[in-house]
Amino acid sequence: MQSTLKNRLVGGELYEEYRNLKERAEQGDRSAIPRLKQFFAEYPELWRHSGDLVVQAKKLWVKRIARSNKHFQEAIVASMNLDIVRLTNETTPRID
Repeated sequence: MQSTLKNRLVGGELYEEYRNLKERAEQGDRSAIPRLKQFFAEYPELWRHSGDLVVQAKKLWVKRIARSNKHFQEAIVASMNLDIVRLTNETTPRID
């Protein structure tokens, strides 16, 4: 989680509540979901950090294809970023 977001949550004593909700939801506690949805609506950085399925899938494929070869991983990421820019006209690539 980005430190600025963490600071905002900590400043309002919401960080511990979010962590608790996250842990409960990870363990299957459905009662945590409504409040977790409120957090996601108010702080979209929370779901973007771990819930962007497209980014997670791309990272998984890069690791699977390139294995431990960091040079190849970076080459694949650079190529994917360029393709994203070309296809969407985005100026900021989405893969790190």
